[in-house]
Amino acid sequence: MSLKFPRTPDNTLKNIDIFNKPLLRLKEARSNRDDFLVHEARSILDEKLLDVRKTFHNVLELTRYDETLESECDTYDLIKSTLAMHWVNDVFGLLQKIKFALVSDGMFIANFFGGECLKELKNCFLLADKNSISPRVSPFITAEDAAKLLQAAGFALPVVDVDKIEVSYKNVFSLMHHLRKIGETNSIFRQRKNFTTKTFMTRVNEIYLENYSAIDEFGEKRITATFEIITMTGWKPHESQQKPLERGSAKKSLKDVL
Repeated sequence: MSLKFPRTPDNTLKNIDIFNKPLLRLKEARSNRDDFLVHEARSILDEKLLDVRKTFHNVLELTRYDETLESECDTYDLIKSTLAMHWVNDVFGLLQKIKFALVSDGMFIANFFGGECLKELKNCFLLADKNSISPRVSPFITAEDAAKLLQAAGFALPVVDVDKIEVSYKNVFSLMHHLRKIGETNSIFRQRKNFTTKTFMTRVNEIYLENYSAIDEFGEKRITATFEIITMTGWKPHESQQKPLERGSAKKSLKDVL
């Protein structure tokens, strides 16, 4: 299934607000990002940068609120972001602005929570309330969509990597406490206006323990939550970059090889 970008009648890309930025800012102010999960995401990004044999002099680090990135063309040779882009409303538009702000052969690298993130929790919510269509977990970009977005925005040499981290918790309440602590609870516009009841969350916890739990070394039953971290990398095009061979230019046929 191909990724489709919403457009206005004059064929320009349409910006759709999915996330409630004032609510997100409020949660950010109350959060503590000095957390093992955030540190692990930063380490993943830093390790991938170490593999790049290039020295960067003018670097910009994006936060969750940099959708309106205003910068002159050919300004930065590296733009990076850690665990922020899954809260961006117009990812495609931001990627275009990033490419504009990069110098030729400048690098963009970012990681964010991906489509498989909290898959266990999403399924438990669904099982606990099969008649609900109101999303309780924010939508995430998949690895496939990330690759398509990089290509659509005109980045050269696009690469998408996926890392999965499994974290155990005592119960669903400790999981939700951790998400609130790091400012990663649901912040979309289309969510329930009333509070989620303790009765409902107790049922979610029961389902979670039944389906996604294991006994630890201390004999305690604990649930498992998956955090998928997608890292996307792209370069602003430059004539010095490696280019794919033209179709039909191969010197040896596949038939000969086989």
